[in-house]
Amino acid sequence: MTNYKKDLEIDEQSLDLEWLRQPNLYMEYAEQLVEAKMEEADVKNRLEVVTAELDNRVRNDPNLTGSSKVTEAGIKNWIIVQLEYQEALKEHNEVKNKVMLLEAAVKALEHRKKALENLVILLNAKYFAAPKEPRDISREKERMSEITKTIKTQRKRTSRKGRE
Repeated sequence: MTNYKKDLEIDEQSLDLEWLRQPNLYMEYAEQLVEAKMEEADVKNRLEVVTAELDNRVRNDPNLTGSSKVTEAGIKNWIIVQLEYQEALKEHNEVKNKVMLLEAAVKALEHRKKALENLVILLNAKYFAAPKEPRDISREKERMSEITKTIKTQRKRTSRKGRE
């Protein structure tokens, strides 16, 4: 799996290279997403097959449930506690998580594209023209990162207090 955060970074000093990289990066993640969705469909089918096989097994031998009265709810409950079902469900959930992460990455790459567009607009507007005292964008990014961390910490504290 690729490093999402690193791939989303933009080198403001190399906008031309970033623009050249953008379509390939987007395509790379889009292809991974398609493959993950195909894998998700396969795993979902496997889960359905396991469920059907367990359903057939318990209907052919109702004593497996350990109850004298077999109901649809009882059959369903028996199925979901079986190891085969649990393993198939776990695999399905893992692949679903992978798909959701890749969907988020593709969406983030769309945001990256918009950020590149806006940086070019700023560049054309002479936003990055050298003022009397040059600005250190790297240092400002670090400052923004610290502000973001502080906000997240405050949110966590607020969230914890709300649960107490």
